Amino acid sequence: SGTHVNASSLKDYVVSELTDQIRSICHSTEYAETNIANRLAEGGILPMYGMPTRSRNLYIKLKNKPSPGDQDDATTVDRDLDQSLGAFAPGARINKDKKVYQVNGLIGVPQYSQKNGWESGPPDGYRRWLSYCKACMRFEEFEQSEKPEPYECDTPLCGSIMEPLEGITPKAYRCDNKQHSPEEFSINSTGSVQTASGKLNTLDVLKYGNAELKFESQGNVFRINDRNGQGFTFKKAENGMSIGYGKTGFLNSEQLIFDYATTDENLALFSKKKTDVLQLRPAVVPHGLYLNPNTKDAQSVALRAAYYSAATMIILHATRKLDIDPGEIEIASIHGGDLYRAGEIMLADQLPNGAGFVNWISCNWEKILSEIIDQDNDCECDTACYDCLMSYQNRNLHALLDWRLGKQLLKVFRSQKNGTGLNIKKVLNDSKESAKKLLSELQSSFPEAKTETSLDWPAAFSVGENLYLITDPLVSPHVDSNNELGKSHQKWVKLHPNAEVKIMDTFNLSRRMAWCWSN
Repeated sequence: SGTHVNASSLKDYVVSELTDQIRSICHSTEYAETNIANRLAEGGILPMYGMPTRSRNLYIKLKNKPSPGDQDDATTVDRDLDQSLGAFAPGARINKDKKVYQVNGLIGVPQYSQKNGWESGPPDGYRRWLSYCKACMRFEEFEQSEKPEPYECDTPLCGSIMEPLEGITPKAYRCDNKQHSPEEFSINSTGSVQTASGKLNTLDVLKYGNAELKFESQGNVFRINDRNGQGFTFKKAENGMSIGYGKTGFLNSEQLIFDYATTDENLALFSKKKTDVLQLRPAVVPHGLYLNPNTKDAQSVALRAAYYSAATMIILHATRKLDIDPGEIEIASIHGGDLYRAGEIMLADQLPNGAGFVNWISCNWEKILSEIIDQDNDCECDTACYDCLMSYQNRNLHALLDWRLGKQLLKVFRSQKNGTGLNIKKVLNDSKESAKKLLSELQSSFPEAKTETSLDWPAAFSVGENLYLITDPLVSPHVDSNNELGKSHQKWVKLHPNAEVKIMDTFNLSRRMAWCWSN
């Protein structure tokens, strides 16, 4: 009663299929978890109600010869696996009971027995070769013993060289045997955690207006900390080491200890999660616009801001409709495009195995897009605030968020045929006033910037013979001769054949004016 599940079908599934699926999950090499219950939960076979499946401990101290059943046998701090890649990275400082400790290595999960003392398994339960393209954010993993040769990224027109680096998913972390002063300076670089997604295997593409959507159940989402490309260098402590200060327990098992001078191991820390993934991208880049967020110039910073802002607006709108916490949906990645292709927004359910949220976005995409773009109660702030896009969870994106820029990018996803989409003419008209205002602010700080009133574009200034055109960050640097920017460009070059003409975008100019001037 109350369900459409057929009892006999359920019985047949348990008898004929479930055991095979459990056996397959247990023997699979795709999962980092060794506990069977954790594997079944992560693989979407059986749930673990209310129990964390991806928690990792940082061991500060092991008790020397604890008694059976001793609840204080180890002093630990725990974090979710994804958070631990940054919070517990070797060199990181942790506060516990008003004392400061420093992470210095990786270990297995310690277990104590009266016979053998403290022991653990190896610290690297899941080890793979990783390739991470910093240009287009593609991520791949390889299961092989020998290091793969460098190769060219196969994202269309990316062409970056991928340099594989070995990575492991940590089982547990350890601290050095010291207490540190809060004022003590640490020279260690702990790197930063990047989020990336693998390629979607599905060939099904949904098209709505100028939007292309791909949804994949059980796609891969990765987080990687490669210490800014350097990797973490570890030496192997094969005979074990004590953990903690003073009289402490000795862990009689292999450990990986962070050491700048060693060459034993050079590793990245990473996590892998199977969950529902949704890819969103504009099918066609409107003429005169530029939508590649992953080049290495200043404009790409503004374009990444547009993509992250648009993704945040989609997430917040969906979570309000579904009455869930915004943390239930995450930005898995922003992939790059090129001069003629737009970038991609990758959204994923935060929970392993998926929760149906990004699938709901896929099924209701046209309605979501219209409601975001057509709403009249836009925030009164200039860029973003806690009333619109900002939250504690996305604090790492606060410098990039801009609701106007995000809304502008979302208009690109609309059909270009009925006039509701975005084109170069609309972009230029909408950016004129803000560009003129920024030019006035620039001249108050740098009087040598001379306004060029004889040109078609109203926000143009010169320094010597060089011309600078202030405009929207979505405008292509290859200006079209048919619009006001292009006509201004042509007129200036005709008068000054040796001059340079450069685009200066409003996003960067409004946030770092002195930097724009010096560059």
